[in-house]
Amino acid sequence: MNLPSPLKPPLTQQEILVKENDWFYGTEELLEALPKAWTRSILYLIVTFAAVTIPWTMLAQVDETGRAIGRIEPQGATQTLDSAVTGSITSVNVSEGATVKAGQVLVELESDVLRTELQQAQTKLEGLINRQGQLDLLKNQVMLAINIQEQQNQSQALEKLAQVNQARQNLDSKRSALNLQKWEKLAQIEQATQNIKSTHISHRLATSRLSRDMAEVGRYRLLLKEGAIPQTKVVELEKTAEDSQRLQEEAKSEIQQAKLRLKEQLSSYESIMNQAQSDVEQAKLRLEEELSSYQSVLQAGKLTLLKNQEQLKDLQSQITTVKSEIGQTQSQITAFKLQLQQRVVRSPIDGTVFALPIKKPGVVVQPGQMIAQLAPKNAPLILRARIPSQQSGFIKVGMPVKVKFDAYPFQEYGV
Repeated sequence: MNLPSPLKPPLTQQEILVKENDWFYGTEELLEALPKAWTRSILYLIVTFAAVTIPWTMLAQVDETGRAIGRIEPQGATQTLDSAVTGSITSVNVSEGATVKAGQVLVELESDVLRTELQQAQTKLEGLINRQGQLDLLKNQVMLAINIQEQQNQSQALEKLAQVNQARQNLDSKRSALNLQKWEKLAQIEQATQNIKSTHISHRLATSRLSRDMAEVGRYRLLLKEGAIPQTKVVELEKTAEDSQRLQEEAKSEIQQAKLRLKEQLSSYESIMNQAQSDVEQAKLRLEEELSSYQSVLQAGKLTLLKNQEQLKDLQSQITTVKSEIGQTQSQITAFKLQLQQRVVRSPIDGTVFALPIKKPGVVVQPGQMIAQLAPKNAPLILRARIPSQQSGFIKVGMPVKVKFDAYPFQEYGV
């Protein structure tokens, strides 16, 4: 049984120095070549880290059925917003990962030229609408003038037609008077002619009677000379012959008077016929004047009405043109507003900006180029990856999946 050695007294400083100097030369040189204490600590740390990490990484190897590269996406359909027009980005109001509301402006494209054109189109539309109002007012005035002119034409036509009818009635009256006076005067002339014939007969009878009476007076005068008859008988016959001569003279005078009356009747007939014919001619002229005036009034009214109607047609044509221009301008304004809307990209839903390729203004985009991609609000995330076909046969539903993120090294964050 070995007994424990007795305790030795501690070494003094001098003994320690002597002991430290009591080294073999080579050993002392080797010890002096070793690194200092802090350097050895770092070395020990590195060796320890390597001893732990290398086995851990070896043990971290997992059995893989397949490997696929993909990305994390929100579950369900995402909203991709593409540019509808070509233009330069003037404002980017959101960033990736930002939460947006429906209708919120995300990106704005340059629209100064469009706004200027829209303002010009709106000013033009206002002028066209004012022009249409003025044309409508003129149209109403012309239509009123047409109605008044039609009434005036009708009134003047009726008035002139009444004057024409009056002139025609006057002509008919003059013609009737002419015929009446003609037949009246012809009857008087016929009566005067018959009177002449009657007086001629009376004159012939008176002459014949006078001849007989004168012959009797001559014969009785011979008988008186012979004393065959008394003187009184001759005186009586002479008195009878004187009566016959007086009757002859009266008949002759009546013939002259009848001739004078016939002449007077003929002269009166001619004068009356001339006057009546003159009245008829004047009535004809009056009727012709009234007819001409009637036609002139009708023609003047038609011309005035035609001018007003032509003016109305011109106004209607101008109104149609202005309405067409208004429609075109309104279509242009609608198109400009649509283009302005297309130059402001708004969020159609409440959600999160999933992708935003354009980060700052100044970028020129083309039609169909993606502006942003939005994920619906509160949509869960899923991994979407494509695995090679030669590995897909080993995959089964329910198998565990381990995900490594490129942005987060698995050595630090795990899988």
